Amino acid sequence: MRFTAACMAAFLFLQASEASFISEFRKTLRSDNELLQDYSYTETETRTETDRNGKPKSTEVLIYEISSEGGQLYRHLVSKNGVPPTPDQEMKTAVTPRDDSKIRDELFEIFDIQVEGRETLEALPAVTLSFKPRPGYKPQSKLASFLMHVSGRAWVNEEDHQLIRVEAEVFDSVSYGWFLGSLQEGTHLIAERRKFDNRAWLPAKLDIQKSQRVLLKGVHVHEVHVYSGYRKF
Repeated sequence: MRFTAACMAAFLFLQASEASFISEFRKTLRSDNELLQDYSYTETETRTETDRNGKPKSTEVLIYEISSEGGQLYRHLVSKNGVPPTPDQEMKTAVTPRDDSKIRDELFEIFDIQVEGRETLEALPAVTLSFKPRPGYKPQSKLASFLMHVSGRAWVNEEDHQLIRVEAEVFDSVSYGWFLGSLQEGTHLIAERRKFDNRAWLPAKLDIQKSQRVLLKGVHVHEVHVYSGYRKF
């Protein structure tokens, strides 16, 4: 009887500890868009279109500089496949700040989040979490509706509760744009963050293996975005 009571007490303690960790993680979570609003940086995008067997058909490399001008962030195309843009290719688009607090809060309603264990990542202890949609949840936005088709794992720094890695996968096909297209089962995303200047965890790499149908045509794309040269302003 005492053994059973002790086991129950230990189980309840672990549950409370896990709930406390997830609660602290929720307080620190910020989207990439929110984190990058105070930085200039370089983004290198490599986009490879492949056939259904993964064999490359075409590759394009774009380099962008994101910088502040008069308090406004702008995204400039620096080169395309190693060549500076021609006048008709030059792009300068404003980066609009966005408040993602609503969807951040909804994430914890959409997903059943469970503590899986502990690992070492970036030479630091990290807690691994699993997430999957809660059955019957009614999403409050288009993005939330899409996330109802996604599950995966996350790694959170144990000391400061900062998100440092996400692996997510589309587990069933999801349509977008009415009849225009759909994102297929198996589409996979890996997002990594690193600590810069021993201060902030910022995006380092985004790797997307994407299978989709566009106007009834199958398209397979591998996108890699690498972020570097952070400068706080």
